[in-house]
Amino acid sequence: MYLDRGEIPNTENQQIARIVEEHHLTKGYASFWNAGINQYFANNRVLFIQSGCSPKAGVRPNRWLLNEQVLTRPASDSFYLLDPSATRCTDADIAGFFGQPQEVIRLGEEKQLLLYKYDISSRMRPEDAAGGNVIPNPPL
Repeated sequence: MYLDRGEIPNTENQQIARIVEEHHLTKGYASFWNAGINQYFANNRVLFIQSGCSPKAGVRPNRWLLNEQVLTRPASDSFYLLDPSATRCTDADIAGFFGQPQEVIRLGEEKQLLLYKYDISSRMRPEDAAGGNVIPNPPL
């Protein structure tokens, strides 16, 4: 089905790229369908690492067509682009994996840009680790 996106079909992607750059972010995670297009509109100055999310297993980078060196690139802040139409996880699931974001920027009716004051990859378990893919939040 073709969705009418108006005269400028990538306005939302341009907005996302502008927002992450204005927040001086250099690394974040997004669904496979959101990662490449948003990295393109950020002129590759911001890494949008393609990932999948499962409510039970957590967020995991999608290694298909991924330069794995980006996974170890350091970042003091990071983000998760939550698109409910492209993931099985909810904002509550993401909060369970990474804690409450420092800031939430709503993008249209569904997408949210979740901003964190740390590199959320530090909360992802190695693929071969037992017990799921995300290190649980410490108790409050």
